[in-house]
Amino acid sequence: MSIRIMSAVWAVSEASKTELLCLLALADHANDDGYCWPSVKTVARKCRISERQCQRLLATLESKGDFARQDRIGTTIFQLSDRFVKCRGGDTHVTGGVTPMSPGGDIAMSPESSRNHQEKPSEDILLNSQLCEKLYSLYPRHIGRANALRAISQALKKVSAADLLAAVERYAAAVKTWPDKDRAFVPHPATWFNQERWLDDRKEWQRGTRGQQGDPDEELRDIVAFSRRKQGKS
Repeated sequence: MSIRIMSAVWAVSEASKTELLCLLALADHANDDGYCWPSVKTVARKCRISERQCQRLLATLESKGDFARQDRIGTTIFQLSDRFVKCRGGDTHVTGGVTPMSPGGDIAMSPESSRNHQEKPSEDILLNSQLCEKLYSLYPRHIGRANALRAISQALKKVSAADLLAAVERYAAAVKTWPDKDRAFVPHPATWFNQERWLDDRKEWQRGTRGQQGDPDEELRDIVAFSRRKQGKS
């Protein structure tokens, strides 16, 4: 959860009523870069509305430019508008070490309470964990899960979640075309992510189809067999 993004939504959003509630539900899941990936079911539950109504509200908010979304296998990534991400009005500052009073007489959160709240494990950590699990499940080989999740978490510091998801999906799709004997050589997931293999030339991922185009080892075996047949005839 990004308190800054939520504050920015309160400050600059033109949405009202249930639309605003829906947008706040997304902000409640977003990191400081404005990315989140809750399910429609989760957003609907937070807003106390049906999933169908939630889908209509999300479509309306998207058409107004409040966020963009990218559909991936099994999940949807929401990217909240830059006017929320870059809004300085969303920053909250409390100074002086005194717990302030709101105009209505309510006691506001003290600086110490605010710091303690932010130091607790945030929802960002949970969301990152969920994304790491998702990427691990999409990767075409499941081994060394703990090391893989650590490697994925580090990778997400170097590349956007959307780009990494797209790369893993393409790599997994390429591996599906490989002959069975070649799939045993798919790198461990920790190795793939640690070595930043998502940056590889996509053509290299198609190497498993070479058997269809003429496997060099197979061609060598054919040459040897042909040579032996000729020697047998002579």
